[in-house]
Amino acid sequence: MINKLEEKVENYIKSLTPTNEEIAWNFNMKIEHTARVQKNIIDLCNSLNLSIEQTNLARMIAILHDIGRYEQYLHFGTFKDNESVDHASLGLDVIKRENFLGNYESKDLIYTAINFHNKKDLPSTISDDELLFCKLIRDADKLDIYALITNYYEQEKTSKKRSLELSLPDTSEISSAVYNSLMEKKIVDLDDVKNLNDFKLLQIGWIYDINFEFTRKKIIEGKYLDRIFDKINCDYDLSELKQRTINLA
Repeated sequence: MINKLEEKVENYIKSLTPTNEEIAWNFNMKIEHTARVQKNIIDLCNSLNLSIEQTNLARMIAILHDIGRYEQYLHFGTFKDNESVDHASLGLDVIKRENFLGNYESKDLIYTAINFHNKKDLPSTISDDELLFCKLIRDADKLDIYALITNYYEQEKTSKKRSLELSLPDTSEISSAVYNSLMEKKIVDLDDVKNLNDFKLLQIGWIYDINFEFTRKKIIEGKYLDRIFDKINCDYDLSELKQRTINLA
């Protein structure tokens, strides 16, 4: 099932012909991201001693979690959901339209995990099985994004990748709503993000939504929070905030 699913996804992406080099770069970036998220989720499942069946189900979720990103970027030129379309909802439309899952018995669980992989909070109404797989994809996804964006922020850039920065202005301010959310140990609302500093703090704040010890250890090993803090360009004293978030990790 997994090999057939990967083949269907590959053919679907090939059918969406990029119209310029920027779109092609972002398509490839998402293909590589998806492959790494699948590896992360396998490692997570192994760390939890999940069954082969559970691991394969998690892999399918990883393969499909960002399938809406391709049409999102092709049509809107951004990955910023609140200025285009919710990429998880679009992904579900694509999955159903392209019949990626056919009559697969656990497809409703896959739909739930994909629908909530990018949401600020998980609902209290989902089942224990749904909750497990939602947490798996959220951790696996965040872990790769941490590595990806940290390396990007540390590069000497000849040109910026606006898709990775959501086309946000690189100014020295920090929004009070973003700062206060983190101080209160809350996930930052994307609508409060006004510039690149705010976006970096939003990403740092993901530490409040990490579900498994395996993921936490990988974040500590990669020193991702420290490294992102080092790339925040502002005149504010962030020492208290840094101490609070890094201690939590």
